This record gives sequence, structure tokens and C-alpha cells, in this order.
Amino acid sequence: MPTQNLNTYYYPKYKSLLNSRQYFDLTLAADERDYDEEVVFSADIIAADDGNRLPINIDLNYTGSSPQLTMTFDNFYSGATIVSKNHYNPDNLDLSCYSAFTGACDVGLVATDNGLFTKMSGQTLYYTMGIRDDYKFHPHYYDRRMKLHMVTGYTLPPNVVFSGRPKNTIYNIISKTDPTVGYYQELYGGFYQGFYKLFGYDYEAYPERMNKGWTMETVIKPRIIDEYCIYTDTEEYLNDIYPENAGTFFYFGTRAENKYYHFADGSPESDSGYTRATTGLTSLQSCKCSDTGVTNANCVTIYPQSATTAVHQIGCGCGACTEQIPVPPLDPKFDVLSNAMSIRFSGCPANPRLCVKVIKITGDCVTTGACETTGLTFQTGYTITEACSPPIYDICGYECSAITEDRWVMVTAVYERYTTIEECDLYNLGGLNDIRQVTYQSILNDTSYNLIMPPETHPGAIKEDKVYRIVFDRKWFDDAWYRMGRLKLYVNGYYFMVIENFEEIIPRELNTEKEKQIGVPFNISWGGGTQGLHDHLIFSSTTLTNGPYKQDPELFPNNILSATTLSGLSTNILLEQNFGGTFMGGLSQFRMYTEAFSSPQVQHDFRILKDKFNLFNFWCPNCLTPNSGCTSASTHTNSLVLYSSVSGIGNITGSLSGACSAEACLNNGSCNTVTGINVRTDVSVPVIGTTFYSASTGCTVMSTLNGYYAFNNSGTYTTYEITNGIVTCVSRCLPVGPTPTPTATPTPTPTPTPTPTPTVTPTTTPTPTPTPTPTPTAVPTISVPLQTTYRYFLAGPYISFNTIPNAISAETIFCDVLAAPQGGFAGLTGIATSPLQVGSFIGQVLQPNNPLPAGNYLYGGNPFSTINDIYWLVLNSSGYVTEFTLLDTTC
Repeated sequence: MPTQNLNTYYYPKYKSLLNSRQYFDLTLAADERDYDEEVVFSADIIAADDGNRLPINIDLNYTGSSPQLTMTFDNFYSGATIVSKNHYNPDNLDLSCYSAFTGACDVGLVATDNGLFTKMSGQTLYYTMGIRDDYKFHPHYYDRRMKLHMVTGYTLPPNVVFSGRPKNTIYNIISKTDPTVGYYQELYGGFYQGFYKLFGYDYEAYPERMNKGWTMETVIKPRIIDEYCIYTDTEEYLNDIYPENAGTFFYFGTRAENKYYHFADGSPESDSGYTRATTGLTSLQSCKCSDTGVTNANCVTIYPQSATTAVHQIGCGCGACTEQIPVPPLDPKFDVLSNAMSIRFSGCPANPRLCVKVIKITGDCVTTGACETTGLTFQTGYTITEACSPPIYDICGYECSAITEDRWVMVTAVYERYTTIEECDLYNLGGLNDIRQVTYQSILNDTSYNLIMPPETHPGAIKEDKVYRIVFDRKWFDDAWYRMGRLKLYVNGYYFMVIENFEEIIPRELNTEKEKQIGVPFNISWGGGTQGLHDHLIFSSTTLTNGPYKQDPELFPNNILSATTLSGLSTNILLEQNFGGTFMGGLSQFRMYTEAFSSPQVQHDFRILKDKFNLFNFWCPNCLTPNSGCTSASTHTNSLVLYSSVSGIGNITGSLSGACSAEACLNNGSCNTVTGINVRTDVSVPVIGTTFYSASTGCTVMSTLNGYYAFNNSGTYTTYEITNGIVTCVSRCLPVGPTPTPTATPTPTPTPTPTPTPTVTPTTTPTPTPTPTPTPTAVPTISVPLQTTYRYFLAGPYISFNTIPNAISAETIFCDVLAAPQGGFAGLTGIATSPLQVGSFIGQVLQPNNPLPAGNYLYGGNPFSTINDIYWLVLNSSGYVTEFTLLDTTC
């Protein structure tokens, strides 16, 4: 620290200038002791080891924070969880006293919707406020450290998907390494999501509200050119559905609305001709109702009751009489309002804008009635607001098309409340106590007299359970000042944007019982927003509780319903449409602080990280060098031919099936190319991102090239999808992405030797009594193009099971090994939960509820120690058999 400051400057003249065009904090020290020593002297990020200031500290390059799986395209990894280095313990408790797990047995009701569990019943989530390293990366066990998991959806067969979403939504993450950055991950539709508090249960890893504010800091890398592509005829990203949400990398609030908001039977008010998909599910109940061992939950019905029975003791003549009183329906809109915010990059990945979106409740008192009956009525509405900055690298004057190099960026968001609030006032001054109500159902039904009459008044009688409700009224709006502050956004330590009078988002629970919202509110997403209820599942009245499941049209937003025969149906489902989007690029670090940073603190972290990530320096600009363009045809030296027409098929540019048929017949010699288009490129073999130029000028992009084309690469024809002259997908008819190696197990099994001792071990969730439907007869056909090939090591050679002959060869080697062992086999083994049939679920041996990855397998024995029948089968990404064929009846 220098020994000279303004107080000890003895020279007669000095001048200080402030640039009013920029926003920076200015700190003048009164003496040498009054400064932030951490900013000046620390060689690490701010509060690196202080869990009370930095409860959420995730670094993918740190093995204590990430299992560092080898992750490949087109695979879901249930073991892909990431955990904070630090933990929150403001009371300095002895955590060894809190090591036992407690179970929450109703988690399946909501946890299939974002991929945390595969089944809706018989599932248990375990939590503890201690520290348990033996279950550190297990997706179903939570301790005091914040944990995020990879999201997905289980909307493939045999589950039945709503017709309004004909394509499967893809959530891919792949792993990468870099000599400087180390291990990191690239997102292709996927992202991480987790809860930091379980409402109504003893679990909290991050406080509900901070004294002054909070800071979010992340290091990410927007991607300019993709390496992989999806099957756009059957697959899509959230960004394809909601391009206005593309680029979302941070989300804070509830991940979904209450999926059980409406009555099970009847019809909605907006469409009286529609019979609900949930008809017949009125009697569904939570796990407590059938398991007396559950002590941390209540017995509740899954769907709300449309009416309650009131018992009157007076005015009924002799004896009592009853009355059916309608119960008003819940509005899912109020689960979302002032309970969701996101930050995203918008526009060109090489020079994006920084945007903040919030959905906020609005309200006011309005005068109603005639003069003699005039009164005040409180009305509520909502606004969805998004504010965006200028492009972050405008100082470099980039043209997006001229930049092809990806670059890491550190984004810091600081919410600083104008008012500092302490302790219990955090709940009462503009806090959640303004809208939280603890009441009884009788009061809500306007039958409060039930609380002062039998059986309530009888000693030892079962009392009516308390009900927790969120109710917005005038107090919430009168206390709005206590939620006002400024949201400051920094890019690489540079104070880039400020939003004054930003109303604090205080995440809160849903307006329903705790059993029906486990892990839904108090959520943080990194690398994406929220899928909301896009991939939701509900019980079917015609199947058992372990599935197959289906979807409920009343849980989709209006934009999806409007394109179906249910266009007359209207809902207040808001999250999916407004926050359903993902970041496409690299992830490395994520942090959430419990304090609002000053500019020197943000700039300190930038100085610590700038060299490792080669961050752009606003104080000493190090802009990327743009492509120089071209001046003649000789600039792009590779002359290639793309084929748009094939004999016997015709033009293939407009049809993927036609292009795939052409690829097959060209490679087997049964057809010939007809129409060729000469182009120039920078490479001899095009890849995703390759640009095609005019063969004559060499500088003009062939923007008229759109659709599917065939390319001859050394005698092998490959299908290319091209958009405006740029390759967007390669080999759409064959596997996309690398094949996993035999020793790489996509889903790890973090089951430790010690056996957990949960306080509650419930096994029963809702208990509907449906009539099962007959199992369909399997029709084994091997005609679907396979996306993934898995290999087993068999007595020396590798055998790929992507064709029946290869599977037969593998079967033969298996039999030889059993007859006279001369080697071994390795790979992924699983357990079928039912006799083999189309729709059978194949789970991992050590984690039966987690599916094996999508691919091709030999099936029989355990594993093949006694073989009677061997099948070649295909699994989808949810672990369900989509097709199979018998290879032999004996070994």
C-alpha cells in the first residue's frame, strides 16, 4: 500500500478529473488502514474460502467441484452433478451433529420434469444440513453444499407427449480440455439447475434474502460455430422454440409453476368443451397417506378438491346438515410473478449484448361502484421487462461475420439494495412475510366455524392441518421501497451497465403444499433459463404409477396450445415462454456471493483470472484480429462439387429422407449423381461452419445454397445441410458426434461403501387405482438409423453392435468366452425392470432408477453367465427399449 494519499499530498497543485460517461466506484482512504486489504493483497478471488460470503463457488476444473466426466454429444449423464467448494454456515454449527440424511418421498411428483428422477412414484430425495463426502456427486443426495444437476426430459416413448410439441427437446453437454483453462464444458441445449432451499423441509444452502444484496459472477465462452448438430426434423433446442430467450446463462427464481394447480376432473373455464387429461385422478394422494413412517410430510391430495363439505349444526331442524361449498381454483400465474429473473447474451456471439429480464407483479387500488357504493378494490397485473446493453465489444468495432474465434468472458451481476436490512426485518420490510399466510383450509373455504366445533374441539382428535398460501395484497406494494436498489452489470471487471430502481427478486415457494413442490422453487440455473413445464409428466388414469406417463395440455403456454386443436384453451403458464432458453458455449466457473460487490472487488477478480482465460481488457484493449476477407478467386483454394440431384430420386435439397436415400444408393452404387454445383472453400473436407464461395469469383458467399446436398469425400458420399451457403450439419443420416470408448461409462455410479441411514425411508408415493392397459405386442424391426454405438471388449476384438451381423458376431464371442474362457468383456450392464418388450426400462445395475445411455446392447443373462436367449436391442435416451430382435434361442 503506498504511503501517500490525498491527506499526505504536500505539493501545492493537483488536479482530479472524473469521466461522467462511465460508472466507477471512487474510494478515497482516510488513512492507510481504511482500505480493502483483500483487494490489495489477496492472490485469490474474493472470499475464495469463506462460505458465509461465498456459499456457491463452482469451478469445473477443480475435481472437488466437478466429477469431470468425459461427456459426449447426444448422451444424458445422470451423474453429471457439480458441487460448490464452499458451504454456508453463518451460525458456525458443528456439522458433525447433522450428518444423517432425511428423506422427502414425494419428490417424484415434480422431479421428472427436469430430469432429476425417472419415475413419478417410489422415489426419495435425501437431504442433510451436514457434510457428506460419500454422496458428494450423487444427484439424489444433498448436503449443505449447493449442488446443480444436468437437466433433461423424459418425453420419449413409452411416455405420451402432447401433440403440440412434435419434436424432442435436446439438452446436450460435452466435455472439453484446454492447456490453459483445463477441464470445461460446452453446452448444446443443456444446462445445470439446482435448488438451494426446500420449502417446508430443513434444508437451505443459500439464504432467502441478503442484508444488502448479492453478487453473481461467471466465466463463460459464447460459441460462434457449432461442432455438432441435431436432427432438426425430429429434434430441437429450447432456443429454436423461443429464440427471444436464446443465450440465457443465469436464472434465479422458481423453475416451474405448480403443475397441480387445476382440478383433476371437469373442464377449464376457457374451453368448456375440453375434458381434462387428468380426469380420473381425483383420488391421488401423497406418500404420507399410505406410509405412517413418514414424519416430515402431510397427507394431501395431489390435485385440489373442487368443493369442500361444510357441516352445519344449526338451522337444519333436528341434527346436522351438510353443504357443498365450491373451492376457487388456483392461478399458476402468481407462482411466477416477482419470482423469476434471467441474464443472457443476445445477438452476435462475437459481440453480444447483455440483457436482463424480469417478470414483476404490478398492482394498485382502483375506485369501483356507483357513487353510493364506491369502494376501493385491489387489482393486480404483471409486466415482463427486458433491458439490454450495447454490444460488449463495440470498442473493437467488430463485424460479426469477420470474427471466428471464441473468447472467454467474465460477467458479474451485482444487486445492491438502497436500504440495508438486518435479521428478522429481512422478512418483514418488503420481504416474504408481506405475502406469506399460515391459515387453514376451512378459513379459505369461508367455513372457519369448523375450527371451533367437533371434531376439532374433541381431545385427542385429529386436527385440521395448517395451510400455507401466498397472497399478494396492498402491503406488498406499500413496502416496495424496501426492495428497490440498483443492478450493476460488469464485463471483465468493467462497469458496463446499471439499472436503477431495480426491484429485488426474492425467490419464494409456490402457492401449494410443500409435498407438491420439492426442489421446484428457490432455484438457480447456470448455462440456461428454465424449461418450466415443457417436459412435464403426469400420471395417467389408465396406467400404473410407475408409468408410462403422459402430458397435460393445461401445463403448456398459449403459444404451444394455439397451434393445436386446443387453440381455444387458455392458460397462465408463463415461465417456459419467457425464460425457456439456453446458452450455447463454454462453462468454466460460477459464483454466488451473499454481499453486493464494489467495483474494486469485481476488478480484483478480473485481474486474478484475466491471464488464465485471456479475457478482453477494457483498460488496455486486446481486440481479436478479424478475418481479412478476399480479393480474388485464388483466396479460397479448394474447389469442390456439391450434388443436389440424384438419378432415380431427383432433387434432394428439400427433403432429409430423400437426401438420406440418395446417400445410401450413391454409396452402394445403385444410383448416380446428376446435378453438381461447383464451389470454393478454405478446406478440402467441409465441416460445420464451412462457408461456400462462388467458383468464379471466390469472394462471393453462395447464399443461395439452402437445404441438403451430397458431397463425395474420397469415394464416400456424405449428406450436408447448408443454410445461406454455410454448413450447419454434417452426415444427418449417420451417427452425430463421437462414439464413446468402451471404458468410458457415461453415467457414473457414486454409490459408496457406507450405507446411508436416512431418517425416513419411504417407498410409497401417490396411490391411484388405475386399470392397466394390455402390453402391446413387440414388432422387432431393425430399420431406424442409429445415433449412438456402444462397444464391448470381447476376448480381444472390439465389436460394434450397430448392425445385426455385428451383434451376432458379439453373441458368438460371448458364447465362446462362457464355454472356454479366453478373455473377457467390458462395457455397460443394466437391469430390466420387466420382461423384455418394447417399452421395457433398462436401469443401471447399481442405480436401477437411472437409465442406461441411449444405444445398442446385447441382452440376456446377468451378465451372460447363463444364456438362454440373446437379444439385440436399442435403448432411447430415457432407457426404454424401442426395438429388439432375437439372435438365437441357445448359446
